Amino acid sequence: MWGGDESLFVVPGWAALRMIAIVQSALADWKANDRELFHATGVVICDRKSPIRQSKALAESLANSAKKCARDRSLVQIQILEGVEVPDTRIDDFRKKLFGTDAPDCFSFAGGADWEEIMRLLAQTIHPKGLPRSQLMRLLQQAVKQGCFRPSDTNSEAAHGIWREFQELLQRYEMRDGAPFPDDFLADANFGYTARHPLMPLVHLAQFWDYAFPYGQTVKTPLSVVEGEPATTTNGGEG
Repeated sequence: MWGGDESLFVVPGWAALRMIAIVQSALADWKANDRELFHATGVVICDRKSPIRQSKALAESLANSAKKCARDRSLVQIQILEGVEVPDTRIDDFRKKLFGTDAPDCFSFAGGADWEEIMRLLAQTIHPKGLPRSQLMRLLQQAVKQGCFRPSDTNSEAAHGIWREFQELLQRYEMRDGAPFPDDFLADANFGYTARHPLMPLVHLAQFWDYAFPYGQTVKTPLSVVEGEPATTTNGGEG
């Protein structure tokens, strides 16, 4: 795993984020000769019929993209594919076509011990009294109609307007612990937020919605169960 070596895990799609948590926790404080070791993780959640070779290659591309973002901290990149087909183009081209940007920092999440913060953000948002998914999807559809994901418009006034509407909408709901949502909730670089592309956290939240807590947060599901969509995870280390 270190010095350029990699490891590969294949788990059911519903277990992907939990598997990330296990791996990131295990590697959080690794050191060699008093030097902290960092790693990059790429995760693909895809249909069980998706081609294995292409899925593995995509996971490796995600890990390499995370390395481009930073080599002084551990990072995770995740790509969720709803269909069977795996993109046959470079991941950068695929992202730019969909979201108007291929900037690695827009798709990188904090790894290591900081991954727990990512799960905390998801837990505070995805619960019965939290933000309805329908409202989140409405905002994203509005963003698409207004061209907010075109390369020239990702930093547009329309994009920032939808971000402000998202923040105002959150004030009508509460976090899982009963507290109000703080100002600029999800405006966090660890969740893919940048001022250039303010709507990426909304995209990530929508994509993670079905995978964060598929059986409820209090239900433990064994990783040995092999059903549902598989997730391919590759880990690359920096010595």
